[in-house]
Amino acid sequence: MIWHEMIKIKKKQNTFIAWLKSIRLGKIMGLAAAVMIIRLSYWETFTAGRSSTWLFVIPVFFIAAGGAIINDYFDIKEDRAKRPQSARIGRVIKRRVAMMSHWVLTGLGLGVSVILSKQIDSLAPLIIAATSALLIFLYSIWLKKKTVVGKLVLASIVSLIVPFALVDVNGVKVGDKYLWVCLFIFIIVFIRQISKELEIIDLDKSSGFQTMPVVYGTRRSWLVIYATEVLLVFCTMYLTAYKPSEIFSSIIQSPFETFFLVTALATIYFSVRKNAPAVSAWLKLMLATGLISLVLV
Repeated sequence: MIWHEMIKIKKKQNTFIAWLKSIRLGKIMGLAAAVMIIRLSYWETFTAGRSSTWLFVIPVFFIAAGGAIINDYFDIKEDRAKRPQSARIGRVIKRRVAMMSHWVLTGLGLGVSVILSKQIDSLAPLIIAATSALLIFLYSIWLKKKTVVGKLVLASIVSLIVPFALVDVNGVKVGDKYLWVCLFIFIIVFIRQISKELEIIDLDKSSGFQTMPVVYGTRRSWLVIYATEVLLVFCTMYLTAYKPSEIFSSIIQSPFETFFLVTALATIYFSVRKNAPAVSAWLKLMLATGLISLVLV
């Protein structure tokens, strides 16, 4: 009797852990941290502004979590083909639990957005949150199957954290710096999606998935990455405020900016070497260092 109870408890724990993995807890914590960093970079404190920082973080956290699990819900066949060991929906987590989790998490995110909208007397937070939630749902059921459009939509969704984080700031006062941050995030997410598809192109071919490398070939996919990285270089130069005549003095004055530059150079280097896993990893590190540099610079 005791043994059966222990098995049930263990099964429940495994289900809960699987659920945490399905909502991509690590990634959504990163998004939440990005919102805090962006606000800190503008206000230089977490207590400034017209509303609590947590009211900006919580909607992003919940909507992203709901989006992650609904993406897995509609991705069961693909996950079982590409990642059989990590396919959880329909095995460890019941399908109805996954669907309910999506609606509850998304509803909580939208609910907090309503509170934020009331506090700052603007519908902008709710509009951005609702648009993100809708795009995530459409991406999960339809848009991600579009070879190029799906990647553009996903990159747009992630980059929306910038205007949401500063939604209580007058647009005129924000400045063009954060427009570059939006573009910076957009480009990195877009390139990472292509690089991750390049990693598993053989599996996608055998499974019949119409990804960019499968449809257009690896050569053209790498050309798209190279072309997009040109924009990434300009964003990097702008965000680090480098000028050709001052680059070495800037390196001496700001070691963190130097590391940021190193991540950009490493990304380009491994792109030239056509090392997709390394490109994806360095882009992830570049995104993190780029956001942190907003506060330190």
